[in-house]
Amino acid sequence: MSQRRGFHRKLGPREPGPPRPREWEVLLLLRQGLEDEAIAERLGITPSTVRGHIYRLRERLGIASRAELLQRIPWEQCPSELQILKAGDRDHPKPGR
Repeated sequence: MSQRRGFHRKLGPREPGPPRPREWEVLLLLRQGLEDEAIAERLGITPSTVRGHIYRLRERLGIASRAELLQRIPWEQCPSELQILKAGDRDHPKPGR
């Protein structure tokens, strides 16, 4: 069964807006310069899931590259519970869900 472009089977239409909680986690680690494999290990997900989060967020926001994504994200909207990741603490245990 194929999905319509821009539509999530559980969450409905993908409209521009701030990142979802897991997307924030991925973005904050990407911002620290971590590769997909390191992000995946840190979050307990697969590298392809990391790439999927980044791809869907870029597509939803109409952004062409990861570098542009990191520049255009509204960092001030980052949830306060992710402040440790925001600070760049690479040794902190993986965030809970």
